[in-house]
Amino acid sequence: MAAVGWLQARFREGHVWAREAGALLERMGGNELLEASLLAMLGNVDHKEGHYDEALEHLRRALAIQERAYGPWDPRVADASRGVSVALYRAARYAEAEAPARRALEIRARVLGAHHPDTGDAHAGLASVLNLLGRFDEAVAHFKEAIAILEAIHGADGLYLAIPLHNLGNVYLERDRPEEALAYYRREADALRELGRAAEARSEYQRVLGVFERGLGAEHPFVAYPLTGLGRAELTLGRPEQAIVPLERALAVRAKRADPAELAETRFFLGRALWEAGRDRGRGRALVAQAADDYATAGAQASLRVHREGAEARAWLGRRGGEVR
Repeated sequence: MAAVGWLQARFREGHVWAREAGALLERMGGNELLEASLLAMLGNVDHKEGHYDEALEHLRRALAIQERAYGPWDPRVADASRGVSVALYRAARYAEAEAPARRALEIRARVLGAHHPDTGDAHAGLASVLNLLGRFDEAVAHFKEAIAILEAIHGADGLYLAIPLHNLGNVYLERDRPEEALAYYRREADALRELGRAAEARSEYQRVLGVFERGLGAEHPFVAYPLTGLGRAELTLGRPEQAIVPLERALAVRAKRADPAELAETRFFLGRALWEAGRDRGRGRALVAQAADDYATAGAQASLRVHREGAEARAWLGRRGGEVR
């Protein structure tokens, strides 16, 4: 039941179910491997809820148990090491995240093979860490390896390929190489919007929205990415009325569990859409003001895009007499 809660993004329920399972396991006399599975599930739930210290404690305990039980080169140890890296990444502890991400890749490549989908996932995970450490060439190499592996297995139009394509596009866009970014943004279409090709961007966002909804469900946190992008594309096309519905839906999803920068993005563009459409301008201004605050809380570790959008939100408020707290 804990796994069901996590997969359906019902993280609070998953946490409760995992705790109950742990208590039951203790009453039954304990089992170290079952304990490791529960600790890993608790760690995943904790980090999805933003409780990073608790997540790391659970995930590191799970890793230690699995390493004792299976040895250092077992795929389950790779999974646990990948989980530790993800939790450190989400906590913005990027330098610490590199070693467990690299270890997960080494184990999977050695045991499962260089072309296994889990090896592709490990390349993508390490690439994300390296990118935020400023090691762009290494990040690009690992992203491209991940894409090649996953495309060979799943084809060019799969859910698993969408995320590394988008992330590699981000790397190129942040290095001011938009044409190269465009080649990798076919799923999320951010580069199309950045290059002023908003009609194409809207089409691509609609396509990836369909992929995520079919694969993950309409309320999964991932659907907020294409929904927000779709709203942004409509705004760029000068259609603020059409931007409101996808942005309202994205806000409802992100308000439950998104990090401050993601929530700020949706609030900023929904506020703009409401203002430009002449629909509840008071709420629109308030949403942009909230977004400015959210962008500010993202801190120095935030991406260039977050800093740029934060400056845009403050400038937008300034032009309209809004107060930036």
